[in-house]
Amino acid sequence: MKVLIFLLLFSSLAFAGAPNLQVHLSSKTFEKGKPIEISYEVKGVASKKTSIGFFLIRLNSSDGKPQNQGPLSTSGQEIALSGKGVFQWDGHSMGCAPPDMNCDRPPNPGQYEIQAIIYDEPKALLVAGEVLHADRANKGPKVLILASSSVFTVTGDFDLSRMKSDFRAAVAQLASQKYKSSNSVMGEFVEMNSEVTGHDQGPYCQKWNYKIPFQGEGNVCGLNPEDPQKIEVSGAVSMAKGKISFDEVIKVAMASAETPYRERLKASQQKKTDADIIKDGPGVMFSGGKRYKTDTSYLRSSFRRGTYRPEENSWIMIIDESKAGGSGKTGDPFADEVLVRVGDDGKACVVETWPLRSRHADLAKVSTQCSH
Repeated sequence: MKVLIFLLLFSSLAFAGAPNLQVHLSSKTFEKGKPIEISYEVKGVASKKTSIGFFLIRLNSSDGKPQNQGPLSTSGQEIALSGKGVFQWDGHSMGCAPPDMNCDRPPNPGQYEIQAIIYDEPKALLVAGEVLHADRANKGPKVLILASSSVFTVTGDFDLSRMKSDFRAAVAQLASQKYKSSNSVMGEFVEMNSEVTGHDQGPYCQKWNYKIPFQGEGNVCGLNPEDPQKIEVSGAVSMAKGKISFDEVIKVAMASAETPYRERLKASQQKKTDADIIKDGPGVMFSGGKRYKTDTSYLRSSFRRGTYRPEENSWIMIIDESKAGGSGKTGDPFADEVLVRVGDDGKACVVETWPLRSRHADLAKVSTQCSH
């Protein structure tokens, strides 16, 4: 059932002879996600050459400043010849890019106002930031009237989905900072230990555990549901008993993957002597390999991604190996991905090799039988 809301809205430019706008809403409160019918009347504006857009403005944001939540449609609405019209908003669809789409984004509970804008262009594009105000480097259609409604309230439950996502990232970051990895890798090893607790304006808190081969707990609290990234995290992570350190796993995996490639690189450098060795440089940084003054090619090794298989007590990792540098005239170029298995005993073996980016292996399902 639609909620018909009448709200009186006057333009700040409504002096004698100037265009003015009235928007009527019947209530100052509505339930989250429920439809709203907005009726308006425009005077002093040529309807055929203009359009009207509506924006949702949140007033009680975390920084205390009004925040534009976005347009209620992707483009401005046609203004009837009579100057009177009705805009139907379903209460949850918002205009977003690309301009032919709507996003399902019902507003969270709080205080809001409607900002109405009349532009000097039919069907003015509302999803482009430059059309929200008239002072943005003269881009977009010209704003003829800009005015705000009185305050109204949205009731209902907060959507905590974004906050939960940031909770997971925060706990993963504790591990990624300690082991110098990435959240995409460490995010696989965190799991919820409790539901989110909290009410009204927060804070909302949740406990997370680290999974094998790690151990520990992360505690995260969101201080404000309207600012999901404003969070605090505490806890500790370490390797579980009997598991070698993540740093050691990477080191062992890279050493195993590099071995045949070092031999291939040496073959093109076999006529060089130790007197030609450059002691530092990319070769040393990436793999500990040798570089020569007369041959600037070197071996570049890097960890791409990996996972742990508890049932096998081993890591499965992909290491990139490529020949870099040089003049491009040296023989035997290569750029491969090497699948390596590393057991809890620290022993490693190469499982499979394929050209760089030629496939995307599912590390949870791929065979882990050593090739030799």
